[in-house]
Amino acid sequence: MSQVLDPRFNDIAVTLAYLLPGNLPSSRTVMLSVQNGEGECWFDPAQMPAPGAITQGTLVFASDGTFTAAPTFPRYAPLTIRITGADLCFHVRQGQLVNFALVDGDETLVRFYCTGPWTAALSYRVTWPSHNQSQLELIVTRVNALDMDDVSGRPRETTLELYRLKGSITGLPGLFRKQPNSDVVSSDKVLLKRANDGELIVQLHGARMEWDFANSLLRVIRLYSGQGALASLRLPALAGSGTGVSAAFAATIS
Repeated sequence: MSQVLDPRFNDIAVTLAYLLPGNLPSSRTVMLSVQNGEGECWFDPAQMPAPGAITQGTLVFASDGTFTAAPTFPRYAPLTIRITGADLCFHVRQGQLVNFALVDGDETLVRFYCTGPWTAALSYRVTWPSHNQSQLELIVTRVNALDMDDVSGRPRETTLELYRLKGSITGLPGLFRKQPNSDVVSSDKVLLKRANDGELIVQLHGARMEWDFANSLLRVIRLYSGQGALASLRLPALAGSGTGVSAAFAATIS
């Protein structure tokens, strides 16, 4: 067993250093809290981390209740995360998810790009169901053009479902949001927004996130659904430009 599980570390303080227009430096702290009994947070390597900044290692948020290094977990196990300090924004153009970001009003705190020259075979789309069931709000689908399903003969798809338990969902007014006769977003910025008390609570089913840190900064985020790998998102080393993402354990019990 190489992981460390401790409910005191279900609360993570994420500090985002970014540049405003005009290259003015700014920073923001966002809190991520995993709800006990609905997901777990652990750390690898096995040394028990002390409250404070994460310098090296992998931080894992997962639905499963087992310590397994491979992303194998119950398909419908919940992972419930409370977010304070930022909203989630999904930027869609011509039917494809271009990026998603943590935002606060007009400020973009950090942006994660879903496509690039090294992932040309992969594309992503966002579905916003018109008739929500059990508060299902968004479905993110990865399409792998190089991996054909043996049965259908079509590119294989991997999906991740997002449920909004607290907060609201909006889009930019005036934009064409849905493709004709479908719930697939065509062109919009879809925002999962905090409630009036500043909290946004989202729930994923059969999900796993791995955050890799090196030299005190976040370098890679890997996302999985119960169907397998969804995305690997790399953050460039921009500390010299005054930007970066760091995180620290908060010694509280949620």
